[in-house]
Formats: sequence, structure tokens, C-alpha cells
Amino acid sequence: MNTVFVDGKYLPWDQAMIPVDDLSILRGYAVCDIMRTFQGTPYFLDEHIHRLMVSARKIGISPTWSETQIKTVVTRVLEKNPGLDEANIRIIITGGSSPDFFTPSDAPRLIVMATDIPPLPESWD
Repeated sequence: MNTVFVDGKYLPWDQAMIPVDDLSILRGYAVCDIMRTFQGTPYFLDEHIHRLMVSARKIGISPTWSETQIKTVVTRVLEKNPGLDEANIRIIITGGSSPDFFTPSDAPRLIVMATDIPPLPESWD
């Protein structure tokens, strides 16, 4: 069972949840970046995180973590998922929970997950 990072906690995949008042659910208000690893090392990690942070700010989300902190989280998620030498990493910053279901929160939500890279469909051969 993979371990994911949600709201400052490392959790088993089947226990990771976000509230239904999160703006990513209500309005699609979030940014996401996906990268892969090669032999356990994330490819262009710093560049992916920087682009994610710029994108978040451009849509009005004010991240509460530094790029260094996010890099540490990504590294720890990979450590907590041994055997994922070739993995997809998803980093998601949401607008957080909203009391009025519209206004962005002062507490955006950070989600980091690592999963196996699925095989390509046979139809792609």
C-alpha cells in the first residue's frame, strides 16, 4: 500500500482524504505537476516544483510551503514507498477548504503521491 502526503501527514493510500469543501472539488481550483523518476531519482524536480509554485500564485493560491519544503516532502514520499524506482510523482496544491464554498482559503492544501508507472496499452504498439 503506497504512502501519500496530505495536509502535513504521511498516510496510507486508503486513509488519505480531503474534505468535500476543498476548492479543488467544488471549483477545480488547484494546480498539479506530474513528473517521473529514473532509477529512483525525480527528473528535474527543482524545475517542476518551481513551475508549480509559479502556477499556484498565478491563479491566486498563496502556497504556505517553500520550494525546499516541498522537495523534502517529495523525497520522503519516495523513501516511504520502497520499490518505486520508476514512479510517477504527482504534486497538487489546492485552494484549500472554503467556508463559503467559493472564496479561496488562507490554508491551501498540499498533496504528494508516488505511483508505479503503468505499462502502455497494447493498442499503442
